[in-house]
Amino acid sequence: MTARVLFAINAVLAWIGIVLSTILSAGDYYPVNTTDPGLYGNNPVGAAGFLGREIDHFSYFTVWSNLLLAIIMTLLAINPNRTSSIFRVLRLDALVMMIVTGVIFNLLLNSGAHEGWDYWSNSIVHVWGPLLTFIVFILCGPRRWINSGTIFAALILPLLWLAYALIRGSVIGAYPYGFLDVNANGMASVLGFVAQMVIFAIILGYLLMLIDWLMRKLFPNSRIAA
Repeated sequence: MTARVLFAINAVLAWIGIVLSTILSAGDYYPVNTTDPGLYGNNPVGAAGFLGREIDHFSYFTVWSNLLLAIIMTLLAINPNRTSSIFRVLRLDALVMMIVTGVIFNLLLNSGAHEGWDYWSNSIVHVWGPLLTFIVFILCGPRRWINSGTIFAALILPLLWLAYALIRGSVIGAYPYGFLDVNANGMASVLGFVAQMVIFAIILGYLLMLIDWLMRKLFPNSRIAA
């Protein structure tokens, strides 16, 4: 199995997760959030709440991560020999953001209360997607794409999402996740959590760089990334 096939499988799973979750959101499948007005989900049911539901949907870090991954993996499947610096940064962005999505959801957010189509959608974007993305990176790389420059440049996109989430939250009074709820936690607490996540992302970037180096040393003649 070549790298292009694995990239394509990774892309297809990400696209399935994005499309399925978007359809469920558009179709009013998810229940209205009436328990915590500080979080997304307080939109009218039916057509009146369609736009609000979709804006909320595409404002989640999870959706940004999966959508970026779907695009990057599709482009890699088409042409795995891309070499631009920006593309390398976005590849690392997709990888780090998906891993962070999986870790944060499964450690802090997973209530286990997912049934029906919600179970499949949730599992794809929060569990199977991040796991497959990490496995594909281990097997295929692409190799030698990670260095200190790409690691710190890859922080820009997540920080842009954060700025967007906080600015939008200050306007509508609702945030995507409880740990970003400035009204409930205070700005100092939110920024403290963000600082921890930035440090985690930097450490993760260097761990991925180490994994890449180890795979090159252990399997110097591997053609899977060809």
